[in-house]
Amino acid sequence: MTHSAKRILSIGCVILLLSGTVSSCKKRNTGNSRDASAVAEQQIRNTLDDFFAYIKVAKTDKISARSDDPAPLEEYLREVTETSGTKPFETSCRRVDAEVVSVTSSGEEGSAEVKVSYADPQTIKEKAALAGGFADIGKLSESISTAPVVTKEFKLDMHHVDGSWKITSRSTREILEVLFGYLTETDLIAEIPETTTEPVTMNISVFDAYWVNEKGEEIGGYYCSEKNICLYVYTWNTYTNVDIKYEYLDASGSILYTNSFFMKNNTDWIACAWKPEKALPEGDIYCRLYEPSGEEFHTSKVTIFNEGEMIPFPITWTEDSGWLDKDGNPVEYYTEDTTLFAYRGSSLKPYQGLSLKYRFVDDEGQVLYEGKMDLEQETETFMFSMELPEGYTLYPEESAETTKETSGKTSATEETTAPTELPEPKHITLIVETEDGQPFLQSTVEIRKADAVYTPDETAPGTPDGTAPGTPGETTLGTPGET
Repeated sequence: MTHSAKRILSIGCVILLLSGTVSSCKKRNTGNSRDASAVAEQQIRNTLDDFFAYIKVAKTDKISARSDDPAPLEEYLREVTETSGTKPFETSCRRVDAEVVSVTSSGEEGSAEVKVSYADPQTIKEKAALAGGFADIGKLSESISTAPVVTKEFKLDMHHVDGSWKITSRSTREILEVLFGYLTETDLIAEIPETTTEPVTMNISVFDAYWVNEKGEEIGGYYCSEKNICLYVYTWNTYTNVDIKYEYLDASGSILYTNSFFMKNNTDWIACAWKPEKALPEGDIYCRLYEPSGEEFHTSKVTIFNEGEMIPFPITWTEDSGWLDKDGNPVEYYTEDTTLFAYRGSSLKPYQGLSLKYRFVDDEGQVLYEGKMDLEQETETFMFSMELPEGYTLYPEESAETTKETSGKTSATEETTAPTELPEPKHITLIVETEDGQPFLQSTVEIRKADAVYTPDETAPGTPDGTAPGTPGETTLGTPGET
């Protein structure tokens, strides 16, 4: 099985970006006319687009093939991955973004000015030095994924050879050394400590986890009668001869099933399989994984549905999903004077070709807005917004009370009434479904009185993953932030 990061990248990134693949087959550039120069410059841009697109998905052979001398560059990239590991290289590749600023050509020669952003190598090396080296390639990868971005401009020399434009090997080597040269330094990862007889915490880090049916296809839940339940878990690192214990629990924390999975030779995936002997109750169940030391390192949740219900679309929402104000800043709740409501969902993986329908409803189920979304291009971000309908009031009882008070007459001797109780907050719920009605996303947000102070309810019972159910603003479909 391929590495987990490659599996994620391959879902959506198999690359419609590669515009140069066709363009490079056009008739070679000859002459110095304005039209010939324009064609040549466009072909150069196509080559550069291909080059950086292949960097993004860590295709070392394709990266090297965009140079006029591929062999030494492919050898250099092999050195990078052998020194620090494939996963840090792939993580570093994903952090690269490029913009072609300008292109020029003359006959068989050309050049391009390119602005490139990437994870700051200096920050990563400084962290490694302070720690005496990262514990493993997983920790190195995490540092790369969170390092600040730096930007540098490069001049890349181009050469027209064998009917297509190539980047000169000198220019290619120069930019690859800037982007990935730090990964050839052997002190980024600490020396492996001597093994002991006592089990030690391995600090297993999970890259991805998702639920599958008996065919190994990702799903968004199971029916009560399901006979095969399985969670696939992918780790940043590979492991040899490591026994992973896993257990299934219900929402109250009671253990339903326990087993283990043995990670053999350089394994980076775990299958937590369970064949229930009887029908499962409706609701959430959890799968929890433990290192050999007994240290828990991952928990995932899945919902069990009654027969005939529609199982949600299998999608994992990341932790930065949520409601936004008019300036695009995250909010935990809105106030009664808000008219624009927006929700941004960020998925772990990219999606394309989906047709979605969505609606915003109030506490009484009244539909405030309906819309549709067709995902023609690959995306990991889903935006849903609405403006309150004209004339709709979130707290209509307030305007009624105000009218009553101003129309009545109060005598000077009439006693002041006691302050009224704080009204319960209102809510707006976003409901998103696929075209055939499969639940895709649902999230509810509070609407509070502008001058009110609400005390959160801290008595709500917890769940096995340590969270309280029913939290306002929480996304309730899919598997938000569990990986």
